[in-house]
Amino acid sequence: LLMKNCPGLSFYNLPREIVVRKWGSSSIKDLLMEAIQMGYYLYIFVDRYFIPGTESFKEKHISHEMLIYGFDEESNEVYIADNMADGRFVKTKCSFQDLDDAYWAVDEEYNFLTEIRFLKPVDDFYYKFSIDKICASLNNYLLSKETYELAREQDFDFGIQAIHKINQEIEEASIHNDTLSIRSFHFFYEHKMLMEMRIRYLIENKYLNEYDSLLEQA
Repeated sequence: LLMKNCPGLSFYNLPREIVVRKWGSSSIKDLLMEAIQMGYYLYIFVDRYFIPGTESFKEKHISHEMLIYGFDEESNEVYIADNMADGRFVKTKCSFQDLDDAYWAVDEEYNFLTEIRFLKPVDDFYYKFSIDKICASLNNYLLSKETYELAREQDFDFGIQAIHKINQEIEEASIHNDTLSIRSFHFFYEHKMLMEMRIRYLIENKYLNEYDSLLEQA
């Protein structure tokens, strides 16, 4: 949903059933090459068990997002990007066969895990800034209100409620001596970084006139 709402990005979802009908159920090589040649990137979920260079390679099955940004038909390789280097987002490559094995192995319980997403930058776009929309979103965030325009297939926590949730998980992990995924903390960091950028924008464009201290607090 976040990428669909980005005015600088063309974003399309293709259900797996259409992939199978047009390209078959054994390979997405032709689909991938057609999309890349038309200027699109592909964003899909894969089973990391089949992707060399990941911590899960030949060790355990885990579904994770992956960006595909190119290919070399002569060497039969695909250029991919993912946070597979101790959490760092890096560019690497794998074979078409590795990618096929990784894509088709993904569980079909949720559609968002099996859809293939096409992304392309929009060079010329217009976006109308809405201070009312920002106020509404901040109100929803502070009150942990549900985002009703968000299409989803599983339960989510909203706003401040998500912070309470991670605090509970930290306490439970401490009690039971369990480990926690670092992904949630990266997400919270990036979210707060974007909130700070928005405050800066509001001040620079005179939507906020006397609140420079907000940046210091951020």
